[in-house]
Amino acid sequence: MEGRQCATPRRGVASHRVGVRALLVLVALGPTLAMVAVVALSVRSAWADRTAADRLEGEVANLVAIVDSRRALANETLNSSVLTVAAELGLRPDRIEELYGVDYVAELAASRTVVDDDLLINRSPALASTYADVLALRPQIDDGTASFDTVDRTLGRLRAGIDDLRTTQIDDLEESRAFRDLSSAARGDFEVLGNTFSMLAASDQRAGLTNKVLTEPASSQQVAALFDANARFETAVDAFVDDLGPRGTRAWQRFSDDPTSESFEATIAQATEVGASGAAPPFEGDPAAFGDAFAGGPTWATHLTGVVRAAAADLAAQSRADAAGAMRSVLTRCAIALALTIVSLGTATLLASTIQGPARRLGLAARQIRDGRFDLPALDLRGPRELADAAEAFNEMTVTLAAVESNAVMLVEDPGGVDESDALPGRTGQALHAALDRLRASIVASEEQRVQLQQMATHDSLTGLLNRGAAIDALGRDLARARREHRSAMVLFIDVDGLKTINDTYGHAAGDAALVLVADALRATTRGSDTAARQGGDEFLVAGVVDNDLEVQALGERICSAVAAADLNLDGHRVALHCSIGMAATSTDDSSDDALIREADAALYEAKALGRDQVAWAPVATAR
Repeated sequence: MEGRQCATPRRGVASHRVGVRALLVLVALGPTLAMVAVVALSVRSAWADRTAADRLEGEVANLVAIVDSRRALANETLNSSVLTVAAELGLRPDRIEELYGVDYVAELAASRTVVDDDLLINRSPALASTYADVLALRPQIDDGTASFDTVDRTLGRLRAGIDDLRTTQIDDLEESRAFRDLSSAARGDFEVLGNTFSMLAASDQRAGLTNKVLTEPASSQQVAALFDANARFETAVDAFVDDLGPRGTRAWQRFSDDPTSESFEATIAQATEVGASGAAPPFEGDPAAFGDAFAGGPTWATHLTGVVRAAAADLAAQSRADAAGAMRSVLTRCAIALALTIVSLGTATLLASTIQGPARRLGLAARQIRDGRFDLPALDLRGPRELADAAEAFNEMTVTLAAVESNAVMLVEDPGGVDESDALPGRTGQALHAALDRLRASIVASEEQRVQLQQMATHDSLTGLLNRGAAIDALGRDLARARREHRSAMVLFIDVDGLKTINDTYGHAAGDAALVLVADALRATTRGSDTAARQGGDEFLVAGVVDNDLEVQALGERICSAVAAADLNLDGHRVALHCSIGMAATSTDDSSDDALIREADAALYEAKALGRDQVAWAPVATAR
C-alpha cells in the first residue's frame, strides 16, 4: 500500500436521502415499462392467434369441398353398385324400379353429373388417372357387363385418392406454425373433424363389404375387412361423439334417431353375423330382400356425411369466434400499450432529474474499475438514498480492490519463495488454493476410477468387446431407432466351431487367442453403427439397424469369411477357425429384444444342424 493514496469514504452521509423505492412507487416507471413489454408480446401473440384462426377457416372450407366431392362419388358408387348387382342377378333396370320404387338409372345419371362438375375430382392432377378409369368403366356399367368387384375397386381407388388429398391437407395444417397458434378449443374441434373423416371412410367400406357378404359367398379376407371397418368406425365414433359441437351433436342425433339409419345399421350387423358364422349369403338370388335391406343406405350415408359437414361448421364457427376475439384483444392491448407508453415517458422524465446524474457517475466509476483503475476519488454521495448507499459501498469496494492489487503487485515483483500456485495473498487464499488442488486431484482420480469401472461393467475383459448386458441395452436402442426410421433391427448369434477341440488340444490360452481373433474379425467386418459383443464362452452377438434382410445375410457371410481367414498359429501350425451364425431381423414394429434373440438362437441351431461354418435363418424365416 506504500506510495498509494486511497480516499476513505465517509459513512452515514446518505441516510437522509429520498429512497429510489419511494420514487418508483410514485411514478411506477419500472412496472409500467414491464407492462408495456408484456402487452407488446401479448399483442403479437393475439395477432398470431387471429392469423391462425383466419387460415383455419379457409382450410375448413377446403375440407368441406373434399367432403362434398367424396359424397358425390359415394352417390355414384351406390347407384353403380345397385345396377351392377342387379345385372348380376339378371334384373333389368325397369324391374329394379318396380321392386324398389327408385329409378336408379336416373339417379346414376344425376350423380355422374355432380361428379363430373366437381372441380376437385376432374381438375386435380393427383386424381386424373383414377378419374379416367372411372370414365372408362361407365359404359360397362350401363350395358351390364361390369362386375361388382371391378366397380367397387375402380371407384374405391378414386375415393382413396380423395382421402389422400384430405390427409395431406390435414397433415400440412397440423405441421404448420399456424396450427400451433390455434386455441385449444379450435384444436379440439379440428381433432373431432379428423375423427369424423375417419368414421366416414370406415362407413363406406362397411357398406360395400356388407353388400358383398350378403349377396354372394365372401372370402375370409372380405369378412376380416368388414370386422376391421366396423372396429375403425366404432373407434372413430367413440373418439368424437362426446366432443362434438352444437351442430355436430344435432347432426349425430338426427343420424341416431332416424329409423332408416337404424335399419341399415341392422343390415350391417346382419352381414357381420353372417361373416362370423360362415352362413350362406341370405340375399343371393333374392333381389326383393336385397332391396329392402339396402333401401336405407343412401339416407344412412347422407346422415353420416351431414355429421362431417356439421363438425366442419362447428370448427369454422370456432375459428371465426377465435379470430374475432383475437382482434378485440389486439385492439384492447394496443390501447393499453399506448397509455402505458405515455405514462412511461412522463415518469422517465421525472426520474431523470434525481437518478440519472448519480447513476451516470456510478457507471463511469464501475467502468474504470473494470479497466483496472483503482486510484479513483471517492464518489459523491448525492442522490436518492439507495444510490447514495451504493456509492458508499462502491467507495469501500474500491479501497479493498486497491489493497488486493497492491498485494498482487508485490507477489509478482518479489515472489519471495511463495508457491506460484498461490494467486491470492493471506491464509485464506492459500487455503482456498490448497483445497482446489486437492479437489481437482480428487475429481481426476474419481473420473479415472469411474471410467475404469464403466469399462469393467460393460466390456468383456478378454476380447474388449461389449458384454451381454451392454449388448442387450444396445439392442433395445436399435429396436427403438428401427421403429423411428421404419427400418429393421437385426441380431446375429456367432458360435465358434470347434473351440473345445482347440482348448483340449492346445490349451485354454490357445482358445483365448482364437476368441480374440474372432473379436478382431467382428470389429473389421461390422459397421461403425453396429454393436459387437461377447455373449460368453464361444458365443458372440452382433446387433444393428438395416434396411432389408439382404444386408443381414451379407454381413453374416462377411463375418464367416473373416473368421475363416483369421491366422491362428499354434506350435508352428496354422489352425483353421470357423463359425456358425444364426440371423434374425424384425418384421413388425412390435418385435421385442427377447423375441429377436430367441429367433437368432433358433437360427444358430439351424446353422449348426446344416453342417456348421455357415449362416442361417430360423426355420420359420427361411422364406425371407
